[in-house]
Amino acid sequence: MHARGLIHHLCDDSQRPSGGPAAVLRSLQEGPANASELARANSISPSTVATNCRPFVEAEFLTHVGEYEFTAAGLVFFGCFGDATETLTPSEIAVLSVSEHRLPILRSIAETPGRKCDLHHQEDLPSRTTIEKTVTEFRTRDWASEDLSGVLSLTDAGRTAMAVYEEFLSATETVLAATPFLRRLGERSLTIPVAALFDATPIEESQYDTDALADAVLQLTETGADSGSVIGLVSTYSPVLLQQFATILQDDIEYRFLLDAETAQRVRSSPYRHVVETASERPGVDIRISQGALPFGFVTDGERIVVGAYGSPYEYPAGLVSTNEALVGWALDIHAGYWEEAESLSFGSTNMSARRRSM
Repeated sequence: MHARGLIHHLCDDSQRPSGGPAAVLRSLQEGPANASELARANSISPSTVATNCRPFVEAEFLTHVGEYEFTAAGLVFFGCFGDATETLTPSEIAVLSVSEHRLPILRSIAETPGRKCDLHHQEDLPSRTTIEKTVTEFRTRDWASEDLSGVLSLTDAGRTAMAVYEEFLSATETVLAATPFLRRLGERSLTIPVAALFDATPIEESQYDTDALADAVLQLTETGADSGSVIGLVSTYSPVLLQQFATILQDDIEYRFLLDAETAQRVRSSPYRHVVETASERPGVDIRISQGALPFGFVTDGERIVVGAYGSPYEYPAGLVSTNEALVGWALDIHAGYWEEAESLSFGSTNMSARRRSM
């Protein structure tokens, strides 16, 4: 279901004055619950719970394995709903989201006040009957006014309603786009800074573009870092990056890369072993190994960041590109938690395990 449809499903309580989707999701803020528990809490049937929750499960805003539970994407979405309802009621949001035409009509009145007949002639707007019905709804809610000559204009309340709904709709579209990344990130997704999602560019690899994340990393490292350092968490083996590894290193920048044990072993046995071995001996380059699995990967120069999450072996990776300070800080804090206990990468012929770094 698209963003507008999800919003309308959440907010339209016209046929269900109590126990609607918003009430059910509100109950889940207290923690996971099964259908029977949600039914009792909201005085509805378990089948109604299923109907209310199904679109959010399909959108990966909820998981349902015995119990319903918010995903990180769902928590962000419901938080955006909370922000919107500080200004608009759910029923007002439902009025705006019931049709794809409501927002364009509101925008048209805001941008070019005119008569209803003028709206009918504008491109991409619906039939005269639909416009008449919509304008009547807007006037009833004091979002639009009509003067004696029939010219429509937005009221202050109408401009506020339009702005709040546009923000909610845009935020929902952003969360939907980031959902593949958040799902692959797993439990770590619950700790990611919410604001970071709204100025990030989602990336999802596919059979047609299997190197999207690697290309984003290479693009980041092509330009020098003002911070003087590049830090990375490397949780997967990438031949594309290894081929270019030597060329991305610059003499005036420090590099700190942390690999997990499996990735390190693959590097040692790869055709690019000599590239990494030579690079690791350069001044300013520090490559270490974490003996445990790393939860995701990232590369940052302190200002920009590419984050990638890999999920199961049967799905393509997904990630984000961002300049959000909170996201960079979140990633660096996780890196720091592994770094001091990590071991230096060793390429010794007789000692293939990493040796403890001297402090």
